[in-house]
Amino acid sequence: MRNKIFILLTASALILGGCSSNSVDAEDTNENNTVISSEDEETPVGDEGEALESEDLDNSSLDATDNDSASDDESASEDDYSAQIKTEVEDVVSSSSSLTDEIDGICKLYEKYENIRMDAETQVEMDSLSLNQLYVWQAEAESLLDRINEADGSQYDAIYSSYTDWEQHVDEISQKMAYEYEGGSIQGMIIRVYSAERYRNEAVKLAEKLATINGDSDFEAPDFGPVGFYGSYDNPESCIICTEGMESGSYTLLICIKDNEDIKGYITGPDDFGSYAFTSDDGSITGTISFKKGAGLQITEAPDDCPVPAGSATIYDGAY
Repeated sequence: MRNKIFILLTASALILGGCSSNSVDAEDTNENNTVISSEDEETPVGDEGEALESEDLDNSSLDATDNDSASDDESASEDDYSAQIKTEVEDVVSSSSSLTDEIDGICKLYEKYENIRMDAETQVEMDSLSLNQLYVWQAEAESLLDRINEADGSQYDAIYSSYTDWEQHVDEISQKMAYEYEGGSIQGMIIRVYSAERYRNEAVKLAEKLATINGDSDFEAPDFGPVGFYGSYDNPESCIICTEGMESGSYTLLICIKDNEDIKGYITGPDDFGSYAFTSDDGSITGTISFKKGAGLQITEAPDDCPVPAGSATIYDGAY
């Protein structure tokens, strides 16, 4: 996802751009397009100056409605690339020389549809186009599952069961990750983008499993950075959420502690050991955090009433 400030500025421009309207001169309308009756009521007239019957008005309204519906259907069709995406994913799979090349190719395909979304002229169009980014990684995950089944059916059932269990929590996790946009006009779009990234991360895990089955020791998973949900989706009240910060290369951290107020802050890094430095928004809490298959938080400084005291370490199992 591109940095937040670009997204917010784009959304603001779209919203402001949609506020203009065209005024109509009432006197001109009366003079040219209506006939004033004896009761001073305005009656719509046709091109030849004849008053339109009620049946004509009804038919005219229906025609307009039909035209609007056709335009909506055409717009939806133009925004929906699902069939095309499935074909494109299949092309990447068949033309890749390795799983590493395949994932790189799918990343480029995802970027293509991200650029299409960002180039949209209206916010409504951007919202609709965000679904296509989700389709890219869903199609790749399904393709990997099919190949795992073909390569080793004995492992497939367990892998597929784990996948479907994970999949039913995607919306919940993505919505929780979009907490900064709650109630905003672009919240739905941000949730879909986060959902696409959850499928991306899961697809990479499936690719790792397929590489192991195939004996492909050269597979290299790309580094997507620390953005994600860390913890168990069975216990979402205790978790860490990492999202992109306002500045390029920066990250915002939300520490959720059950029965306590959330701690908000930011992280910088990583250092040579892959750890990030954490500082709360008010500067009263500092520490370090590392990410891998989960998150490990070490607090170095905190006030006495802090729910995570200085010297404490907490492990959040699971990365989504």
